Amino acid sequence: MAADINKADILALPVGTLYSAQPTGRFEEGKDIEAGGSPVALIRTESGFTYLHPQGGSGTAPQRVPCNDIAKSGGVGSAIVGNSLPNGTQVRFEWLSLDEVQYEYWFSLSHKAGTTRNKPPQAWATLAKQDPIPTGQILTAGSYNVRFEKGNHWSEGHFTLLEGGRFEETRGAQGTLSDTVGESVARAGSWKEVDGDFWLIDQEVHRYKLISQGVAGQSVELRFVPDNGPADEGYKAIWTPA
Repeated sequence: MAADINKADILALPVGTLYSAQPTGRFEEGKDIEAGGSPVALIRTESGFTYLHPQGGSGTAPQRVPCNDIAKSGGVGSAIVGNSLPNGTQVRFEWLSLDEVQYEYWFSLSHKAGTTRNKPPQAWATLAKQDPIPTGQILTAGSYNVRFEKGNHWSEGHFTLLEGGRFEETRGAQGTLSDTVGESVARAGSWKEVDGDFWLIDQEVHRYKLISQGVAGQSVELRFVPDNGPADEGYKAIWTPA
């Protein structure tokens, strides 16, 4: 095992760094996690990390839980993050190296807390760092005008997807970052495609499913996937090449 990983090491990871794996064990009493099911994931955001916990059946959006309280394991050892899910279940992540994270899950705080150390977890996995480069099958690097639709239309944004997986949202005159004067960066982070979805990651994880994809420069329509409920309860984002 490599030397202990500290808080500064993991905060130096770029926004959008993704660790994931298929867990073993149980998420609830008497029901084993099915082999080949949805993975668990831990994602680096500007604020720290977000945990994606599988929910329900196929097509159901994962539950998202901020894990921004970064500490040391018992005051020593490698850096850890953890949190309670809304239903009281507990998660914990410990860095084994910058490429692997130990994941543990308990049904409740009472299932977790022992007299001198944590009790054995009900679910566990070793999460591996995933390739950070986007595939470009849904959206490619370039400059886009983006209209978000939810009730009354939100104001149109301007996004530049940069090679290597970074994005910048700008405000002001339309155009590319390189040839437009007077724009200011309003948001920045990472973009990537994960399991056929398009993700924007800054302080939060914004996950979109493809609705339709135009040809010859036409717009691409994406549906935002909410934290809970079916995808069609989210809003639509229409990306048009600038």
